[in-house]
Amino acid sequence: MKRALIILVAIAALAGPAQAQRAMAPAARAQLERGLRAYGERDWSAAIEAFRAGYAIDPHPDFLFPWAQATRLSGDCAGALPLYRRAREAATGEEDRADIERLIARCEEEVEREQPPPEPEKPAPEPEKPPPRVHIHRRAAAVQSAPRSRWYKDGLGAGLAIGGAVVVAGGVTFLIAAQRADDDAASAGTLDGFVAASDTADQRRLIGAIALGAGAGIAAVAVLRYAWVAHLSAREPAVAVAPAPGGGALVGVAGRF
Repeated sequence: MKRALIILVAIAALAGPAQAQRAMAPAARAQLERGLRAYGERDWSAAIEAFRAGYAIDPHPDFLFPWAQATRLSGDCAGALPLYRRAREAATGEEDRADIERLIARCEEEVEREQPPPEPEKPAPEPEKPPPRVHIHRRAAAVQSAPRSRWYKDGLGAGLAIGGAVVVAGGVTFLIAAQRADDDAASAGTLDGFVAASDTADQRRLIGAIALGAGAGIAAVAVLRYAWVAHLSAREPAVAVAPAPGGGALVGVAGRF
């Protein structure tokens, strides 16, 4: 009963401007209260039934938003879309209409994802290529290279790579927190609760995006550092020794000078 009273107070605050314009019929008001109690208990089907019955008695705009929310949370996003659009038309403020528009866009994306994707065309099989010819040399040259530095053991590159990964992980954590706030907003029974949760999600999403960008920048610097170390390593000379006719040996030096 305490939960129902809290929900009734919240919906009264939401419906205040609309009620100032036109009072709701008592029988419709009873159905609205019954639907809100079912909504607080997450009984979506009972809430939808009560909202539909009350709207049939008195098509008051106070029914539209909780009816749309209960319909979407029951898994019927396609059925919630027309209710959201009617609630958007009945909203009195630009900010309220913008918030409802975000729920409409989210529902439209979910409906589009539920549609089966078209089957891709199967590519024509490629003709088989003949195996490459292998040339075996009778005399194999023994190549001895001077020890080269390992680019992946560079301390500065490793520090940059680890730092970038930590910053990226922090950004992902904030983005996950923003998604949770979006979920809280999506399950809100009142428009005020939806607005508060949406603002929290936007703040966390902004911090996450900045962290991801910074982490990607640090990782890019680490890649450039590794590439530079590998470039310096490739310039070190290598010595090749091969047997020569007559029992001698040929010595060659290869590298970039």
